[in-house]
Amino acid sequence: MICRGENIFWIEAKTAHYSASVPKYSHIAEILGLSPSNAILVSPDAPSREIQQGITCCGLEGFPEVFSESLNASR
Repeated sequence: MICRGENIFWIEAKTAHYSASVPKYSHIAEILGLSPSNAILVSPDAPSREIQQGITCCGLEGFPEVFSESLNASR
């Protein structure tokens, strides 16, 4: 978890097979009250960027851009 001002970001990293974890992480993000741009699941086998069940899933290569856009949107 990272806090920037009043915005909280949750970044979860999986080594592989991220899709099986999406429902669990989506539920946690909902409990925490996080928007899809503030709940990010990073995995080598994830697409470059895709919102699934209320969280943003992205690959390793796409993470810097996804997170940068999330930070800029929270200003």
